[in-house]
Amino acid sequence: MISFEMQIYKKYSIFCLLDKLPLLLLKIYLTYIMKEKLVTLAIHTLGEAVQLQKKLEKEGIQAFIRKIRNLSVGVRVRIKEADLPLALAFIERLRTEKENQKNAKKFILVPFDFSDYSLKASRVAFHLAGKLNVSIVFLYVYLGPEANSFSVLLSSEETEKAQKELSNKIINDIYNIEDQFRSEINQKDLPDISFSFITRSGIPEDEILDYSNETNPLLIVMGTRGKSKKEKDLIGSVTAEVIEKSMIPVFAIPEDSSLRDFDGLKHIAYATNFGQKDLAAFAKLMCFIKDMHFDLTFIHVITEQEEELNEEKLNNLKDYFKKQYPQLCINFKIIQGNKSLLKELDKYIMENNVNTLVIRSNKRNMFARLFAPSIARKMIFHAKTPLFVLN
Repeated sequence: MISFEMQIYKKYSIFCLLDKLPLLLLKIYLTYIMKEKLVTLAIHTLGEAVQLQKKLEKEGIQAFIRKIRNLSVGVRVRIKEADLPLALAFIERLRTEKENQKNAKKFILVPFDFSDYSLKASRVAFHLAGKLNVSIVFLYVYLGPEANSFSVLLSSEETEKAQKELSNKIINDIYNIEDQFRSEINQKDLPDISFSFITRSGIPEDEILDYSNETNPLLIVMGTRGKSKKEKDLIGSVTAEVIEKSMIPVFAIPEDSSLRDFDGLKHIAYATNFGQKDLAAFAKLMCFIKDMHFDLTFIHVITEQEEELNEEKLNNLKDYFKKQYPQLCINFKIIQGNKSLLKELDKYIMENNVNTLVIRSNKRNMFARLFAPSIARKMIFHAKTPLFVLN
């Protein structure tokens, strides 16, 4: 039989335990429940979520996939709250690696023929590649012995010898220009970026377009010569063809241009008709120049076919750019061009120290290209101002 004192002791102990229960439960909650609390790290499709789950678990971070209620697509990737700092650091590392891989695949294509103006374009491409953190591929297209109309008169041995001599010359020329670029990099005249040379045999414009279609470069940078120059140089004579047909943006650098690097890019003019396609093209342009400081002028020439400018359209455009690009200093210039669009553009460029003219090239059929050359094609042989063509 339990004594009275023992009964009192047991009741007292129970009361003490009940009195301490909230504190005990809080301690258990903090020790176990909070430690196991799950937080949402990301929301992905099921396939992406499974991949992220595997990557996290390789890092020792336990991850769980939960379906989102009332949502047919998308699942949550959840982790323990205690693992959140480690998981966020891992996600940031993944993002950085992905960005580096993306940039590593992107490059600027520079068609090259060892001429002075292709050298000038190459140096501009170096500075742009340095700002974009991408590499450069130089493409040299040559006409092989088989392109010679007298090649049918040569024996196979003579043709093979001619081919070997041409290959050796090309290799030596590439080595020389590569050494020149390396020297300029060492002297800090050019940014230290990765570059390589590719050679192809064939018709220059066809090979340039084929290679760009195969590899999808970020941009094509080409040199151009003046209209009065000899036709012996390849690149200057094919730039217009590439501009007409390329789906990749083309940056054409005239041999007489004063542009050396992008620190000298102070004033960009964009020839526009204020259409929706120009807005999309401008967004593409900003991928290349978003971190640069410059003035931007939208130029619209009112031709004889256009009686007057739609003021509402212009005001809407101003509001759009003010909201989308508040960091830019943007002006709008309306030119009354009664005679020649080309002449009016050229006049404005000269009088306002425009460093680069941007034009959106329209794809037109062969008949139109033959009998009504585009403004881009006319400007390529006309102006001393670099031309950035968005296709």
